[in-house]
Amino acid sequence: MVKTKAAQLPLRIRLKQVVGAGLLAGIGFTMSIFIATLAFTDAVLQDASKIAVLIASLFAGIAGYIWMRLLK
Repeated sequence: MVKTKAAQLPLRIRLKQVVGAGLLAGIGFTMSIFIATLAFTDAVLQDASKIAVLIASLFAGIAGYIWMRLLK
């Protein structure tokens, strides 16, 4: 929306910072684990989905950290 001029970033905020915040937002995994336990009745599938969510959250945290460090 920013590039189409339909929205405007606040002063002193760059689009790269918004991307970094989006990467860091991938860390929120509590609700994903809760939904995975409701979605699957098989214990093996529940465990696999929990591990996948934890790995994705770890990846998001590392990617967000690296992205924000490179912005300095």
